[in-house]
Amino acid sequence: MSANSSSGFLVVLADSGYRNALNPKYMGVDRVPPYYTAGQANPYPEETAVLDDYVFGDYKDEKSNLIIDYSKALELWQRFKISRRPYEILLCCFGLDDATLANVEASNATIVSLGYDVAGISGDGWSIVEDIPSGEWAKVYSQALNENGLFKTRMEAERYHKEYRDHQEADWDCPFEVVFVVRIIPEGQ
Repeated sequence: MSANSSSGFLVVLADSGYRNALNPKYMGVDRVPPYYTAGQANPYPEETAVLDDYVFGDYKDEKSNLIIDYSKALELWQRFKISRRPYEILLCCFGLDDATLANVEASNATIVSLGYDVAGISGDGWSIVEDIPSGEWAKVYSQALNENGLFKTRMEAERYHKEYRDHQEADWDCPFEVVFVVRIIPEGQ
């Protein structure tokens, strides 16, 4: 995330079920559940009211598309427990020294660092790390991904982002940001 970006939370599927062959271990930000409109078949109808509130309610900040307050993220996560699928809370921030991370630590939640993603947070959450290109230039970056399918350091993620733009890959000119991704496990879970 750029230094001017705010930190915030996402409530995401613990496992989206989607596997990109080039990055099958991906555990970044691109796991927000899809929203089904009235005409679409929803395989998880028990989630409908919660998703309506997530998308149209007061959970998310309109500019950043993130949940700014941890208590609101925790509330939403609790509401998703009615689903047959497991959900988790992610914190998207600048790095380990982010003030939002310190506030979460004070709540006695367990914090698990997942790594650095490069994604369009304020858009649809699309990650160019999940969809890492197959070109020769990207192979070194594919090999650098950690056990969560993310970059180990901000510097690696920034270099990858720069080369992605230099090679003018898909949507290279979109406002992607480097995001430190942290799994939050609420106290007692």
